[in-house]
Amino acid sequence: MKGKGIGENNLINVIKDSKRISIFNLENPTIFEDYYLFTHSGVSKRSLSLNSENRAKLAVDTRVRWSKQQTAKKRVKRDLRLQDSDPKWPSMWYLNRGNGLDMNVIPAWLEGITGKGAVVTILDDGLEKDHPDLVQNYDPLASYDVNSHDSDPSPRYDMIDSNRHGTRCAGEVAATSNNSVCALGVAHGAQVGGVRMLDGDVTDAVEARSLSLNPQHIDIYSASWGPDDDGKTVDGPGELATRAFIEGVTKGRNGKGSIFVWASGNGGRDHDNCNCDGYTNSIYSLSISSATEHGHVPWYSEACSSTLASTYSSGAVGERQVVTTDLRYSCTSSHTGTSASAPLAAGICALALEANPNLTWRDMQHIVVRTARPENLIAPDWQTNGVGRNVSHSFGYGLMDAYAMVQLSRNWITVPEQHKCEITAPHVQRPIPAKSVVVLQLQVKECEGVEVLEHVQAKLTIYSQRRGDLNIQLTSPMGTRVTLLAHRAHDTSRVGFSHWPFMSVHSWGETPFGTWQLEIHNDGRLLGRATLQNWSLVLYGTKQFLPPLSNNNIETNKVNKTKTNNIFKKKNSKKQKNKNLQKVTTTKPPKSQYKLKLKNTTPKISVPNVTNSKNRKIAKTTTEFSPYFYAINTSKYKNSEDSVKQYLKFVKNITITYPVMIPSREMSKPRESFKKSQKQKEKSRDINSNRNAKVFTSKTTELTTYQTTTSSPRGRLANVTAWDLTLYGTATPPAADLKQETVHQPSIVDIYPEEIDDNSIQDASANSLKFGAEVKKDTSGCLKTNGQLCLGCPENLFLHKGRCIKSCPDGFYHLTLRRERPSEAEDLSPENNTNRCLPCHYTCKKCTGPVDYQCSECFPDAQLVLVSSTETFCYSASVASSIVADKWYIRVFVMLLIVSVLLVLHLLWQIFKSRKRPRGGYLRFNLINNSDEKDVKMAVYSDSE
Repeated sequence: MKGKGIGENNLINVIKDSKRISIFNLENPTIFEDYYLFTHSGVSKRSLSLNSENRAKLAVDTRVRWSKQQTAKKRVKRDLRLQDSDPKWPSMWYLNRGNGLDMNVIPAWLEGITGKGAVVTILDDGLEKDHPDLVQNYDPLASYDVNSHDSDPSPRYDMIDSNRHGTRCAGEVAATSNNSVCALGVAHGAQVGGVRMLDGDVTDAVEARSLSLNPQHIDIYSASWGPDDDGKTVDGPGELATRAFIEGVTKGRNGKGSIFVWASGNGGRDHDNCNCDGYTNSIYSLSISSATEHGHVPWYSEACSSTLASTYSSGAVGERQVVTTDLRYSCTSSHTGTSASAPLAAGICALALEANPNLTWRDMQHIVVRTARPENLIAPDWQTNGVGRNVSHSFGYGLMDAYAMVQLSRNWITVPEQHKCEITAPHVQRPIPAKSVVVLQLQVKECEGVEVLEHVQAKLTIYSQRRGDLNIQLTSPMGTRVTLLAHRAHDTSRVGFSHWPFMSVHSWGETPFGTWQLEIHNDGRLLGRATLQNWSLVLYGTKQFLPPLSNNNIETNKVNKTKTNNIFKKKNSKKQKNKNLQKVTTTKPPKSQYKLKLKNTTPKISVPNVTNSKNRKIAKTTTEFSPYFYAINTSKYKNSEDSVKQYLKFVKNITITYPVMIPSREMSKPRESFKKSQKQKEKSRDINSNRNAKVFTSKTTELTTYQTTTSSPRGRLANVTAWDLTLYGTATPPAADLKQETVHQPSIVDIYPEEIDDNSIQDASANSLKFGAEVKKDTSGCLKTNGQLCLGCPENLFLHKGRCIKSCPDGFYHLTLRRERPSEAEDLSPENNTNRCLPCHYTCKKCTGPVDYQCSECFPDAQLVLVSSTETFCYSASVASSIVADKWYIRVFVMLLIVSVLLVLHLLWQIFKSRKRPRGGYLRFNLINNSDEKDVKMAVYSDSE
């Protein structure tokens, strides 16, 4: 209520004197000057009537300028809730935890991306196709029974449900959502099939037939099996299966290539290494490892350099496991191992394929590398490779991020043609004595077609008295050091390796030119000699980097305009240098997909239909909503105009109910650098008068800038003739940032900013996608650097992760590569003749060498156990006590055995002596006394005489 400047008390008195309204005032009725809030004593708080009589009395009073009855309004909190009737949805922690602690699938679902149009098949022991949570998404064209040679992939039932594996994996991918049954799949809109091939004799032909099933229809093959994970097997695909891989990536999906997702293996307890598994070690497969609920390395996980990324799975006792479908139409919350990780990765790849069905098999690997998140994953071997990405043998490049992959896939440009070159090393017949290391260097000066690395293979032929004693490491020219083969305690084979291709993805994006260094450690005992017969380096990659703007302009989740414009200017300034970046020599897309358009044309609202051979639309906007989250009261849209009308009615027609709360995500990390902005301005322009202006597309404005002319519901044309853009900012950066500005020379990070993604262990922001990040230089005290990292250090310092430090941290030990004998030093260049910090065995906190019996200090949950004067192990506290007890029992037993043996020997000796001594013999003296003479006579009697 507003009075005419008469004040609160006077207004109250006027109203009371007029006897028109019975009111009482609140403790603080003043809202603004001359605006007051009063409560009517005769009106109930939840009155349903309008009280028009009282309002009329105030309206005719000339002393009251304005009055209005206050009504209660509905206001809701804008946190996100999702409706799902699946009973196990709250238990699916790896999908709904938020805060960067899940695989970030929910933002993709909210944009309508559920895997529609993608086809995934599970190569396993069968699929329960009529399971109520799978029957809706079951695809018979993606299914076959190789064991029984029929089209029904149903598993063979037994008393212990031994053939449940395939059904469990399929539920992780495409279990139906919101059907009140069990759980939901990562790609619950995708089609899923099953191949029954493990419930019988698995031959090379069986594998080849399974891997090549209907490759023009199936997009993704998910496999959670491989050779025995016993820590002593070295095996891989045969000739037919290898041919199936090659045929799949070259001809599958109409030339785009089949996508093979593989579990890295469960042999961690037996110290197995997945580089001895030819399936995960293949360049054609996307190798996936596991992370526990708390971000640790699982006890079953195998560490190797071929692992590309990870997803969540089971862990130690007390950590939750994976929820999925099970045999006999049931549900389980105890799916475990890397078997559970690979299907989750396959489902995430299906989401990316819905966003862009034109992705090739190599595109998918590039996208995984760029979007994987290493934060919140704990491993002792994280390192930064030559292009600034963090990578680990246990987790690859980090945890797969579904939403980031979808965002990056939308406008992804097909990567250039893959090239291969093989360099044969001159080192042959090199002996490797026991307890020694051989260091070999290979100089790469040219590699036709390969200037940017993807996969790196070291093909070795080694004869060894005990294969498990070998430890092989490879260092790239940019300083990235990988373990190709770790010590395998159970591998006692004398076969060695014959042209075995040890593969690494840790040098992804690096240059191949320079000195590659191969180190072979022989930890054998006594006569455990080994011989390197020959080796070669096989490099896979492309001739050029991808165009910087083409793939980053779609990363609009956390992108700011200033950075985008700066990158565009850098690209123009280096146009001559990077002119060859536009040349794509294989699966070449139309130029309109990757060439930047500088000329503005009048945009239209109709979304362009980009299709592939299967006529599947690339998801450009969110106008097609997922039925999982939304219920729109219309049928499918017939044309773009109906689509626009329906979108405008969206607010009225949508029905959303969200009983499950999604935890709020962390705010994105504030920008670390501020750019100067212009003074605050407001500009209004005629859209049609600015045709020649430069246009920088943005997904956030994609929906509203397609068209400026459309028909209104009444048939008349509605034209948008002008619009305002208001910019707020400051003329200079904040004072605190001025102190942090540094000047540095342009590096690979500045020239190719797309090569540096959101890949930081320290950055815990879940969904941020950044590029052009500045790499911190720390090259003080270096003898030689590559501009960002140290490559050589003085004698009193140690090289560790590109820095020179005084002492190695926990988990690393000192190693000096200097050799006194010329024969051992002939392969070392001066810059590599330096002290280094090398990783200990993962069980050791401190150590004197790389193997598990060289521990000098253990983690708090382990105990140092001395086996011999030269062998000390770290065992968990629960195991160590039993080991000590067993050792005590063994010692007591040995001592008793020795005493018993001595007693037996003593008894035998006594028996032997008794048989040699005269029996019953004696000396008898006869003394003959005579008065005149004394005669002494002696007689000897013996029983033997």
